[in-house]
Amino acid sequence: MDEYIRNLLKDVDWERITLKLIEYATYKAGRLYWQSGNYQNLSQGKAPEDIAQEAIAKTLGGERTWDPNKQIDIFIHLKTVVDSLISHLVESDNHKRRQPLLHSPRKEGIDINKIPDPGPTQDEELTQEESYFRTLGKFRAAVKGDKELEAFLEAMIDGEIKIDIDIKRRYQLKRKIKRRLRELNKDD
Repeated sequence: MDEYIRNLLKDVDWERITLKLIEYATYKAGRLYWQSGNYQNLSQGKAPEDIAQEAIAKTLGGERTWDPNKQIDIFIHLKTVVDSLISHLVESDNHKRRQPLLHSPRKEGIDINKIPDPGPTQDEELTQEESYFRTLGKFRAAVKGDKELEAFLEAMIDGEIKIDIDIKRRYQLKRKIKRRLRELNKDD
């Protein structure tokens, strides 16, 4: 870890960050189903507090590098590390079902090709597509007339991650779009 980042990390209020990160890890874990049935008892015997501490330790230890030029806020970086650690726990062998289902369709002699598709029907797909285009239309209406916002929105829609705008400006543009959407929705 270089001296510049080390100096930035010295100025962080670690007590406040740690408490906020534990709260965030608890929130994330609480939104998922765990084999234990309890979001305080995660896979591999971990708790949300352990996940928060591990995220901090991995960042300070250099295993999860923080680049302040890309992500200015250390807390947001730590949240992404928590997301990753929780995702790894969900995918771990410890969390996956260990016993086969008692009633398997194949054991029952059911032709699994005749089981109805649980996905959306054609009508539901059309409704979802209409909703998507309606929402997209609202976004485009919100930025209409502002060339910078229009270009930024189109880049986001196209999935262009690397656009020639620094991170602070990206956040400013996102907030500006949100404000315009709120104003637009007030009028509806």
